Amino acid sequence: MNPLLLIMNPRRIVECVESIGRLPIDQAWLTGYTEFELTALIEAIIRDSDYSHYLICSDDGVIPEFALESVVERLDDHPVVTGYSNLDAVDWRVNLTKTPFQVTSHSVMEDYDLYHVSDVWGWPDELVPTYFAGFALTGMSREMWQKYPYTSIGNPSDYSLCVRLQKDGVPIVAPKQACMWHAKEVINQEDQEARKRVLVGQIEPVVTMRTGVLA
Repeated sequence: MNPLLLIMNPRRIVECVESIGRLPIDQAWLTGYTEFELTALIEAIIRDSDYSHYLICSDDGVIPEFALESVVERLDDHPVVTGYSNLDAVDWRVNLTKTPFQVTSHSVMEDYDLYHVSDVWGWPDELVPTYFAGFALTGMSREMWQKYPYTSIGNPSDYSLCVRLQKDGVPIVAPKQACMWHAKEVINQEDQEARKRVLVGQIEPVVTMRTGVLA
């Protein structure tokens, strides 16, 4: 097992960046890119590197080490393993779904049959089945990412991936321990705190590779 964590990094939320930076895993910080630009960039990183598995997360979550460990340790036995988070600061539903998508041409909120965090924590098994993986430590093997590449064309990138996985009958599981705090104020709205604002277009896009545990 030789995983790489890809961090979509359009912001500089200090507590989130610091928590991710401390995780004991090789990291690629994709700073200042649009979702559209990330499509070709992530494809190139996976193509040109030799990690066994790749995980994707956004930069607006506080991620404990045990959440990362619970995902990584199951990647050899499951094709897709994901962590999860609260939707926002006041909504304790999480970005995991109970039922399949209707696979319409566009992602709509009504199509997400979301678990509440109490559903997940009370699940009778350690692994919770889900049809949605919201890039909160979503991991697959190199071969799987090449078969189901990251793309943001036409729909949100996480929705696009999950619809393709669902169509091919590929299961997704979420370990109960893989929980993180989402710093979002209100889902699907721009955050009001200036320190949480998206900086794309204001900073130079850059890829920064980091190895191991970071202080």
